[in-house]
Amino acid sequence: MHRFDSRVTGRVLACGVACAASAVASAGVECGFTRAALTQATATYSQGCGGSFLPSFMIDTNPATGWALGLCSGGGDLSPTATVAFELSSARAQEAAGRLRVTVYSGGSFSGNMTTGRLRISVTGDNTNTFCDGLANNGDVTANWTVLTPVTATAQVADANGVATAGTAPTLTIAGDGSVVATGANPVFAIYTIELVNPLPLLTGMRVEFIDSNGTSTATDADGLPTGGPGRHPNGNTIVRTITLDTAPPVPVITSQPEDILACFGYPAGFGVATNFPGATFQWRKDGDPIPNATSSSYVDIFVRPEDAGEYDCVVTTPCGVLISEPAQLSLCAPDLDCDGFLDFFDFDLFLGEWLDGTEKGDYDGDGFIDFFDLDAYRNALDAGC
Repeated sequence: MHRFDSRVTGRVLACGVACAASAVASAGVECGFTRAALTQATATYSQGCGGSFLPSFMIDTNPATGWALGLCSGGGDLSPTATVAFELSSARAQEAAGRLRVTVYSGGSFSGNMTTGRLRISVTGDNTNTFCDGLANNGDVTANWTVLTPVTATAQVADANGVATAGTAPTLTIAGDGSVVATGANPVFAIYTIELVNPLPLLTGMRVEFIDSNGTSTATDADGLPTGGPGRHPNGNTIVRTITLDTAPPVPVITSQPEDILACFGYPAGFGVATNFPGATFQWRKDGDPIPNATSSSYVDIFVRPEDAGEYDCVVTTPCGVLISEPAQLSLCAPDLDCDGFLDFFDFDLFLGEWLDGTEKGDYDGDGFIDFFDLDAYRNALDAGC
């Protein structure tokens, strides 16, 4: 009779890059949105007639000031499309796609209301030394911009202090080019809240394009906006009072689920799971019970036994929520020792050799001893079939 030392060949946990990721401390992660400070407001054009409307006024938190563009009294169409860009005061690293929320407060009234009619948002991870020179006209907004298509875009009526109030708000539509178009009600002031996903690993700047479709009609362009600028004033004017940017970690999701396995007795088998959230922790379960020390994104059993058959899943914990993977089944035909899909004399001959040699496969009943009980257990399993 042989005693088998399970301390040498017991269960192990596969651990690669995921182990390092799961060890990342999650303390201090802010799951909600936090304000990103915008600096170096730069514009390709700023309206100057009737006063100064600098792009820096959009980030000074004063709702009484703002940046404007459009038609000056007695002038022509000064800027059908204008662009403003901002640097972030500190780069935001997003180890996975993060969430962004851009809030635009616009409006005013002078022979018509001047809320924004169409805009499009882009982001960059370029070095801030290469873009945004702070100029109000002909400013340098050149960078490797990635246009973001919004996930949601909603509008609210606002008062002169930039506070949401009751009233019929504009309808915001997300166009095919990623821009947001306002139609319907045109209050004096409005707040647009636009949520997006940032795909960049590093966020250093944001660009907002105020777009006019460059139609020639004196009434409206194809997108329903007045000709002459991206605003909703009859002349196309708009005044943007404030722009803010908030960032947040990604919504945690499981991006790769464990899959069913048909295992073989004495061979390794395992499962894997993946999430988009850095710093997640993992706990594998079998039939709903936690598996000791199974705390990586991968779980591998190096020596599968009949009692290992069952349902496995993984509890993925992030600072922003707990996820449970889809269940996966581990199945096996234990007496098929050569794992060829057939039960025959070759399997019995192979087991007999393992039993006589005193290997782990010879301990068929898994009691830590190799004896005649194992031989009987294997023969009975072979006769019963799978």
